Amino acid sequence: MRSLVILSPEQTDPGKLAIIATRAEILHALAALNTGPESVGGTILYGPGIMIEMPEGDEPVTQMLLSITDDEISWGRDGVLNRLAKRTGWRLQDPLSGRDFPIS
Repeated sequence: MRSLVILSPEQTDPGKLAIIATRAEILHALAALNTGPESVGGTILYGPGIMIEMPEGDEPVTQMLLSITDDEISWGRDGVLNRLAKRTGWRLQDPLSGRDFPIS
């Protein structure tokens, strides 16, 4: 399963992470993409072809881990990854290479 890190598009001082959003704002943004927790207060969000893990207790959220569970649904011009990045403006970064996922 391939993973990407979700980060804020804003740049900060080296070694610091910018705030993505509050948990409530994240849940609201992802609900439009049919992505959310199985139960209230859950930190793992499930959506079509993806799973997103939010850190427990961190408020506001500065990073999340996105795992791809279905390649066909996730990738491509109309894939959920492209729609997620366009809708939210969040950066999707490959944790192994440090490169950002290109948005088309």
